[in-house]
Amino acid sequence: MDGYAVGVDLGGSHVTALLVEPNGRAVRRTSSLIYERHFEDVVNTMTGVIRELIGTMEICAGGVGSPGSIDPRDGVVRYSPNFGWFNAPLGTALRNRLNLPTYVANDARSATLGEYRYGSGHGTRDFALLTLGTGIGGGLVVAGQLVHGAAFAAGEIGHHAIRPTDGFICGCGNRGCFEAQASATGLRRHAFAASRIIPGQHDDIGRSVA
Repeated sequence: MDGYAVGVDLGGSHVTALLVEPNGRAVRRTSSLIYERHFEDVVNTMTGVIRELIGTMEICAGGVGSPGSIDPRDGVVRYSPNFGWFNAPLGTALRNRLNLPTYVANDARSATLGEYRYGSGHGTRDFALLTLGTGIGGGLVVAGQLVHGAAFAAGEIGHHAIRPTDGFICGCGNRGCFEAQASATGLRRHAFAASRIIPGQHDDIGRSVA
């Protein structure tokens, strides 16, 4: 890398951007909540976060990790259950707005590659990573190579049904997916169900107590 770069994590509830030195060290960070999930709204949020981060600095490139099935060759989000996107040209949209070479890949596989090169997977040949957040994702390195898969979904275990008859409805439309049951979102739903509080009702209770 010949200059500073920007790394962006697009999560289910927020966008986080890092300014990275040529040696790979992160030197600055900023983030924003995602209030709207429509493609253009999310792109606007991402663009604002990146511009706030870099200011007037010269940046050589940007990299984005996004949830969903993504073709890393063109940065198109083929399908993202978290956002309900189909064939969303995320890479092109960011390149056009920022005038910056921007590469987009699945967030879990991006994390897998980073952990393989710089973290707990360093020095291994075969490596697997599980990510847990708003959703659940995974990535695989086999014989030293990151695996994308024919449908760009290698290692994507979040949408395997583990409670297909009585589980929560998942963002993908199926019932009882691993992600729907065990992600941060799923755990929150379990907590609400156990306490018999309807999601959102805790805000009303808090206001009443206040």
